[in-house]
Amino acid sequence: DASGLYSFPNLLSGTYQVKIVITSLPDSCVISSKQNQGSDDTKDSDFSPTTGLSQVVTIDAKGTGIVKDNPTVDAGLFTPKGSIGDYVWKDQNDNGVQDSGEPAVAGVIVQLLQGATVLATDTTDANGLYLFPNLLSGTYQVKIVVSSLPAGCVISTKKDLGGDDTKDSDFDPTTGLSQLVTINAFGTGTAKDNPTVDGALFSPKGSIGDYVWKDLNDNGVQDSGEPGVKGVIVQLLNATTSAVLATDTTNANGLYLFSDLSSGSYQVKIVVTSLPDSCTISTKQNLGGDDTKDSDFSPTTGLSQVVTIDALGTGTAKDNMTIDAALVVPCITTSFTLTGAPVCSADVQTYSLTFSVTGKNGAIKVDKGVLSGNNPYTVTGIPSGASVRIVDTLSAICVQDTIITGPNCNCNPPVPILLAPSLTVCKGDTFPTLKATVVGLATVEWFSQQAGGVVLATGLNYKPSGVVTANTVFYAQARSTDPTCPTAVSTSRVPATINAQDCEIDLALKKLIDKKVVQIGDTLTYTIKVWNESANNASGVSVTDSIATSVQFITGSFVSSRGTASITGSVITWNIGNIAASGDTVTLTYRIKAIQEGIHYNTAQICAANEGDVDSTPCNNNEEEDDIDRQCFTVPIKLCPTEQVEVSVPAKYTNVQWFKNGGTTPVATGNAVLLSDVGTYTFTASNNTCPAEGCCPIIIVPGTNCCPVDLCIPFTIKQTKKAGKKL
Repeated sequence: DASGLYSFPNLLSGTYQVKIVITSLPDSCVISSKQNQGSDDTKDSDFSPTTGLSQVVTIDAKGTGIVKDNPTVDAGLFTPKGSIGDYVWKDQNDNGVQDSGEPAVAGVIVQLLQGATVLATDTTDANGLYLFPNLLSGTYQVKIVVSSLPAGCVISTKKDLGGDDTKDSDFDPTTGLSQLVTINAFGTGTAKDNPTVDGALFSPKGSIGDYVWKDLNDNGVQDSGEPGVKGVIVQLLNATTSAVLATDTTNANGLYLFSDLSSGSYQVKIVVTSLPDSCTISTKQNLGGDDTKDSDFSPTTGLSQVVTIDALGTGTAKDNMTIDAALVVPCITTSFTLTGAPVCSADVQTYSLTFSVTGKNGAIKVDKGVLSGNNPYTVTGIPSGASVRIVDTLSAICVQDTIITGPNCNCNPPVPILLAPSLTVCKGDTFPTLKATVVGLATVEWFSQQAGGVVLATGLNYKPSGVVTANTVFYAQARSTDPTCPTAVSTSRVPATINAQDCEIDLALKKLIDKKVVQIGDTLTYTIKVWNESANNASGVSVTDSIATSVQFITGSFVSSRGTASITGSVITWNIGNIAASGDTVTLTYRIKAIQEGIHYNTAQICAANEGDVDSTPCNNNEEEDDIDRQCFTVPIKLCPTEQVEVSVPAKYTNVQWFKNGGTTPVATGNAVLLSDVGTYTFTASNNTCPAEGCCPIIIVPGTNCCPVDLCIPFTIKQTKKAGKKL
C-alpha cells in the first residue's frame, strides 16, 4: 500500500516463499543485493535480487509469534548510480600519454554536460582529479573550462594515443569537450563508472633559427650553390636585459636553433670572433623581399632585430626560422704584372703573354685565350690585335681586373715561305712560276735584288718573263695588308734561286709489227719501244700512235711497262712520264685485227717531253728524225680476171718505179698505177727505196667466186616425134 506494506493472512500451517514481481518495480529501482544484513530480522531485506524470492517461511497456525504470523519478510529496493572522472595532467613531452613523473594540474574547472545543459561543475584537486558521481544511466560529455587553465597551458592536440584509454587524453583542444560518455547505472565497470576521461595540458614553446651562409656574390640573398658556414657561435639574448639565455654553434650545414622558448622578446647575436678567417657579416640587410632568404644581422653589433615569440601562436609568430646571416670575404686590391712583352705566334694569328698576381683574392680568369700555370700565369691563343681582360674573382661583387692591349701581329709580318727555294731549269726554257706563302694579313712582293730595287710583282705567285739563260736569283718580302699598318714589311727578303743547266735529251722510238702479211680476220701485235740515249733524265714524255682506220683495235689489249695508254677514235695516246738517262727503255704493246685488203700503215711518234731533244722536234711528223717510226702490213688483194686495182704512194716519193716479183725491170712508173696481174709488187724512188721506211709489198692473188671467162661450146639440136605430137 501507500506505506509499502503487504500481507498474506489466513494461511494454514505450511512452508511458503514470497516473490516480488520485478516488472512491477518503480523505474530505476532494483531489489537490493544486501540480504539479511544487520541483526534485526524485522529491518533487513530478505529477497533475492536475481529471482525476486524470499527465503522459505514456515507457518505454524497453532503456534504463536512469528511462527504463526511472520511480519519480517521485507524487501529493500535500490536505485543504482554511475560516475565519470578523472584526471588532468601536464603532458611535458606533449605525446598525449600520461608518463611517469608528469605532474597533475590542480584548479582546472570541468563541467558535466548532457546535450547543451550543464548538469554539474567540479574543479581538479591537488592530485588533478575530478569526479561526477550519482549519475543515472545516460549519455554525457565533460568540458574543460579553458579560461581556468594555468597561464601558458593549452589542451593537447594529441587525443586517444598510446592504446591505453586510462592513460590518454580525451579532450578536444578547440572545443574543450571530451567524447560522448554513455553511463549504464545498472552495468558494471567503466560502463557504470568511467574513470578514464582524462585531459592532457601542454605548455607550447617557440623557437628561433636558422642559417649562416657564405654570400659569394655579396648580394645579401641566399642564392643557389652558396654554402652554409659551420662553427659560427650564436647567442640568444633577452631583448630587454641583453642577458645571454642560450648559446649554439652552426652545424655542418650552417644551421642553428634555439628551441623551448617561452613567449617573449629575444635577439640573436653572432659571436664575431668565431667567424672563419677573413669573413665578416654582410652589410646587405633585409634585401630581396623574402625574409627567409635575406640577412638579418648588423655587421657592426652582430645583433639581429628583436624577435617576438608567441608560444601560443602559429607560424613564424611561434617558430621563427628566418633569422639568417650572410658572411662575406672583403675584397683586397689585386696587382697584375706582365713578366715580359706579348709574343706573337708563328702564324701571327694569335699572341701569348705571361703575368704574375700580387694580393690574389680568388680565381684567376681571362676572357680570351687559354690560361695555364700558377703565378706566374701564361695565356696563349689570344687573337692578334685583341685586348685580353684578366680577372681576379672572389665573388660577383669582389672582382679585380686589368686589361692588356694586345699587339697587332699582322703589323710585323714574318718573311714569306717559299714552296721551292731552289729550282733547276733547263737553259732555254721559260722561267718557272715562283710560289710563296705568308701568314696573317700579308701579301708577297718580288724583287730582283736583296735590298732596295723595284717591285717586280705582287702576289703569292710570280712567273718571270723571258727564258732561262743563266743562274738567276729573285727575292720575296712580305707586306702587311692590314689596313692599320699597310707600310709594314718583313725584316728581310728570302731568295728564290733559279739554277740554269744544259739538260737536252735524246729520245728514240721504234715501232714493230709481229706479222707483215696476214689475212682478213687475223690478229696482229703492235709494239712501240722508246728509250733515252742521252745522259740526262727525260720527263713529261708522251707518245701518239695513229693506227689505220682500216683495222680494228682490240679493246683491253694495252700492256705498258710504264705510264698509261688510251685510245680515242684511231689515235692512241701513251703518257709515259719519266725516262731515265743512259738507255732507260719503255714499251707498249697492243693488238689489232685485219678487216680489209691492202696495205695498212701505222705511225707512232714522241709528241711531248719537258726537255729539248738534241736531234728531234716532238710531233712534227718528220720521218727523218729518230722519234718517229712508221710500219705496215699487207693483206693480199684478190682480183678476178679482167679486174684491176689502183695503188699509189705519197707524192713525197719521186721518180717512182714499180717492180714485180723481185724483178729488175720496171713494170710501171709513177706515184699511182693500175695493177691487174697476180704477183708481188714493190717500188723504188729517187729519195726512198722500198721496203725501207716501212714500205710493204702489194700482193695480188687470184680471186675466189669469180665469174668464168666467156667460152664457146658447140651443141646439136635434134627433132624427134613423141606420142604423135608435132614438134
